[in-house]
Amino acid sequence: MSQQQNIDNNNNNNNPLEGCYDLVSLEAPRLYGLLLKSTVYLAESGLLNNAFLNTLYKKNKFNLIGTSNIDCMPLLYPLVPPQESNSEFRYTTYTSDEFIKDLNIIDIYQGKRKDINSSMDYYNAYKSGKTNPLIIAKKFIDLQKESDQHEPPLKAFIKINSDSIIEQAQASKERWDSNNPLSVLDGVLISIKDEIDIKGYHTTCGTTFLPKIFSEKTTNAFVVEKLLSLGAIITGKVNMHELGISTLGYNVHYGFTRNPFNLNHYPGGSSSGSASSVSSGLNPISIGCDGGGSIRVPASLCGVVGLKPTFGRVSHHGVFDLCSSVGHVGPLGSSVVDTAIGYAAIAGRDSSDFQTEAQPTPTIPNFSAIPLERPLSKLRVGVFRPWFNDCNQNVLESCNKSLQILEEAGANIIDIELPNLLFTRLSQAIIIVSEMRNSMNKYLDQYRHELHLDTRLTLSLINVVPSTDYIQANRIRSLIIKQLQELFKSVDVIVSPTSAVTAPEIEKHVLGTGESNINAVGDLMRYAFLANISGVPGISIPIGVDHQNLPIGFQIMGKWWEEDLLLYVGYVLEKNIKFTNEPKYFKCPLAHI
Repeated sequence: MSQQQNIDNNNNNNNPLEGCYDLVSLEAPRLYGLLLKSTVYLAESGLLNNAFLNTLYKKNKFNLIGTSNIDCMPLLYPLVPPQESNSEFRYTTYTSDEFIKDLNIIDIYQGKRKDINSSMDYYNAYKSGKTNPLIIAKKFIDLQKESDQHEPPLKAFIKINSDSIIEQAQASKERWDSNNPLSVLDGVLISIKDEIDIKGYHTTCGTTFLPKIFSEKTTNAFVVEKLLSLGAIITGKVNMHELGISTLGYNVHYGFTRNPFNLNHYPGGSSSGSASSVSSGLNPISIGCDGGGSIRVPASLCGVVGLKPTFGRVSHHGVFDLCSSVGHVGPLGSSVVDTAIGYAAIAGRDSSDFQTEAQPTPTIPNFSAIPLERPLSKLRVGVFRPWFNDCNQNVLESCNKSLQILEEAGANIIDIELPNLLFTRLSQAIIIVSEMRNSMNKYLDQYRHELHLDTRLTLSLINVVPSTDYIQANRIRSLIIKQLQELFKSVDVIVSPTSAVTAPEIEKHVLGTGESNINAVGDLMRYAFLANISGVPGISIPIGVDHQNLPIGFQIMGKWWEEDLLLYVGYVLEKNIKFTNEPKYFKCPLAHI
């Protein structure tokens, strides 16, 4: 009997859907206020033998992990060698270094929207003498302060260091004055998720206790150092869902980050501040982290582009170790080109992170060489229809339109199957929660009560997860990677919605305690987990809005190390979709000079 059949047989009696599509909605009561507090107390105390947690575990089929008969060796990290390509789809590329420093090539690219929140707009404004980085930096400081005085406050940032921003801007101005910019990023504003070290800042991961334990950082993370070496202005630390443990994106300690398209809705998480700071126009690029959709989900909900690179493509040196085998560092940008610039700046080998050293050279598509007619001719696009269709009607209509655009651009749409998505999601969840709990174990005795209630509840789930399930989840990871390697012989990319729903509303009664809303989180993550557990790259492209002006994202996943193809396809989709919907809250420094 094959490994595939073993999983199928174990799942046969628990599958309410037809065919090989086995995902079901997550089930759990929505908890907030006193009910959330009492549930956390019961879960942590072990009263009733963790009856609530055991019920939750079984109701959402996590117990099936232990029954799956998989012979694969457990794979603790999804480091996958490049695959030999049999694709007939061809395009020209640059290395990331050539792309980021070739100002003559970069100069021909145009910003995406009229709101001039593109690094290209900053570059052109500096080059023409219309403004300079020092003026922009001062305006950013004013607008960021204003954003937190708004009602409700945006709360995209946890902290900025005005003196550091001015110092960086002055140095950039001097380079531009002497006509010697370091790169297209010289003087461009970039925010950093507060999971990544910046010299002179605490790394909080959205908590209050980590700054009590660790001093301000004396060195920069690898990705921050690379950005600074290219002249970027690091604006500060952006907000995040505490410990990156949810895709809602709120933070009780530092304020609920708001969605600029509708300030009464969640921005998505956990890179909530990254998406909000880009969507609101405060900066055109942000660097986030993605352990289970935490770049792509907020990008989708806030109407920006978000790229989760291949596992091992971007260094984790100087990044807090929350979920070591599923976490990825990547860019969010106001356009595909901005995202490509952010990616080119941070991708590549780092001797301080062994996981990056075996990667092939990162490349960027030559956007200016993309054909006007049928630019996707011979591209093979895989669609698993039952999964693709498992979203709300607004999302499905927009995603079907995007699929049609890809086909009209020459792509060959191929129906595929993605078996074992339920087991894949269960395995991803067990792995990420196990790794987060392991990361926090040393702090829980002393600082448990400083954590969000929903964080404590999620971390307590590990109390009912057998260690054998963690091993089994990594065996399933091995199987999933093998299945994807085989699938990518017949398709070049796999597409889906980014999230099954648009941004949920922030209800006033959750502001004090936060909330545990597993159903909503499951809807937001329905298409995200596959790329994290397997390590394949994925990008979210904004393609439309629903009737409440809430953005909808379209996800493109590809083979390991082929981020350039995702950027190419994303650029074609973006150009044809012409996403011009405006956020209700928009404060771009360049628009205020």
